[in-house]
Amino acid sequence: MSGGSYSGTYTYVGLSSAFATVTFTASAVVDATGNAVHGGAANAYTLFNDGSIVGAANGIYFEGGAAVTNGSTSVTDALIKGGEGIRIAGAAGAVANFATIQATIYAGVDLLQGGTVINGAAGSTKALIEGAQSGISIGGSAGTVENFGTILGTVDDGVYLSAGGAVENEAGAYISGFTGIQISKGAGSVYNAGYVVALGATGSAIAVAGSNSTVENS
Repeated sequence: MSGGSYSGTYTYVGLSSAFATVTFTASAVVDATGNAVHGGAANAYTLFNDGSIVGAANGIYFEGGAAVTNGSTSVTDALIKGGEGIRIAGAAGAVANFATIQATIYAGVDLLQGGTVINGAAGSTKALIEGAQSGISIGGSAGTVENFGTILGTVDDGVYLSAGGAVENEAGAYISGFTGIQISKGAGSVYNAGYVVALGATGSAIAVAGSNSTVENS
């Protein structure tokens, strides 16, 4: 590790306050039996990943809020994977994904204090967020999700906003889960120009609760 840049092979990376911004290069490999990358509550980190970050517990776990970018429009083979792919607590989180984020037990991305997830970009639609439960779960405060790629929930929702918020599913993009998109306990808005699919027999493609909520299909 040189400065805030990681390019080797690691069994765990615990971040200190010395570097608020950290980068995992394309050659970086983290393969952990617990959390692969962890940052405590005292700091809000900014992390860029072009490599492979895999942990049995969490791929990435930040306790003081964070901004995480996985891959880029030119790097679509980056990987973040864990029991939960990315877990951000303590303050709002921001996740931009251009590659793959996967969870084997819980949510692909779990933001406990609100925040934003952008999956892919116009012209960069290979982005995948997949959870064993929900694909994306945002609670605590309102959340925002914009999807250009694919978001998959397995036994729960594709996207679940438990404190209200907004979801934009762009043209050609795909979201599926027991319920495709669920927004509860606050005003919600959904703009859908792609595909939203309910896989559960009693699920809905889009379920939005709360007053002043809107759903627009284009």
